[in-house]
Amino acid sequence: METDIYDKKVEVPFETMKVINETRKWTLFISIIGFIGIGFIVLIGLLFGSLTPFLSGHGLSQGLPTVLIAFIYLVIAVVYFFPVYFLYKFSVFAKRAFHSLESGDLHLAIKNLRTHYQIIGVLLIVFIGLYVIIGVGALLLVIFTKF
Repeated sequence: METDIYDKKVEVPFETMKVINETRKWTLFISIIGFIGIGFIVLIGLLFGSLTPFLSGHGLSQGLPTVLIAFIYLVIAVVYFFPVYFLYKFSVFAKRAFHSLESGDLHLAIKNLRTHYQIIGVLLIVFIGLYVIIGVGALLLVIFTKF
């Protein structure tokens, strides 16, 4: 009778836990820098939003309205928040797992790291799609403006 792979337990050597702990330190650093970056993005978005009344009277808000620019910055901050948040959660649970040597904490750490990379993967697919759409649109614009 074959044993189901999910019934097996995996032991994690302490050397592997040390590598996870070292990785955790870097992911904590990267996530803190990410949160600071999100704060700057939000501040820039709010700055653009607050400049709308001043720029509209001087004819300086030609092109994209500053409110739209502010909205785009805030959307970028929200999208950027989620991968940074799950990277931070990986750091928290990895630290717990290292100190407590509990498999549940290690499971939560790896689960949060997986979610981080799933979000990064989805964003990558979305951005590649946008680049293709923009590229095709630009190509069509060049072709049709020539004729």
